[in-house]
Amino acid sequence: MKQGRASQTAALVAYFRALAHMGITSVEGFSDPTARSLLPPFWLWLLGRAEKQSQKKAPGKGVSLRARIVDGMALRTLIIDWHVKAALSKGIQQVVILGAGLDGRGYRLTELSKARLFEVDHPATQAFKKSRTPGLSAKAREITFVPVDFEIDSLDAALEKRGHRKDQPTAWIWEGVVMYLTDQALRTTLRTISDRSAAGSALILNYHTPSPQKLFRKLAFTVRRSIFGLVAEPQIGEHSPEEIAQRIAEVGMRVTQDSGIKEWSEQFHASAPPLPHAYRMRVLVAEN
Repeated sequence: MKQGRASQTAALVAYFRALAHMGITSVEGFSDPTARSLLPPFWLWLLGRAEKQSQKKAPGKGVSLRARIVDGMALRTLIIDWHVKAALSKGIQQVVILGAGLDGRGYRLTELSKARLFEVDHPATQAFKKSRTPGLSAKAREITFVPVDFEIDSLDAALEKRGHRKDQPTAWIWEGVVMYLTDQALRTTLRTISDRSAAGSALILNYHTPSPQKLFRKLAFTVRRSIFGLVAEPQIGEHSPEEIAQRIAEVGMRVTQDSGIKEWSEQFHASAPPLPHAYRMRVLVAEN
């Protein structure tokens, strides 16, 4: 994160969603019309280039490598959406997105119409996002931005100040963050989530399992950083399903569902096999 601009990792995620919305994916029916609107100028320029390239592609050539890379983000988005909708169908009217980045759910999920949505993130990322949302129509009943610098601010105090109710059930979305956290940061945040979760709450958490190919992962990260100019954000918080379930149990919650990209591909009809690294992505649901 550089002072005064949105997280470039958040921009990369939105860029992949925009590519998927454009049809550069093998996942059937993916839609995120908000992604393009939320992109910073450089990423919007990249999207334009990708759009021109896709138009030149001859029909019947099969699924491109770019599409298979994008598939992972499209599937992760869809499975989290599916869990969020399930939580809302049970009557939950508070949703908190931790590390919201350039997430567009508050502007595209009609199921949020009766819910108050809290978006928690660094003030710089939120300032940029606010500059991009005037042209979008909110689908949530209310969207509240909760600026938090996790190095100095208390998540518990920030949510309390902005009106989050501890006595009402909450659906928590924690996507694309845990893999960058130390174990202590994970434990601390899980404790806050548990303490602020009334009966009937649900935590939807995305995490990565450890990779046996550390050298390849380091090389891939270096290439990604050189191409996109990302701030170095090594994945230091990888966990096995057993480890993450134990961390959640320590704060009094229990994992009720845990799935990976193989299951998502079948559920959402991706026609291409996932790339090997995508098998490390998982999403769980925990309840109190």
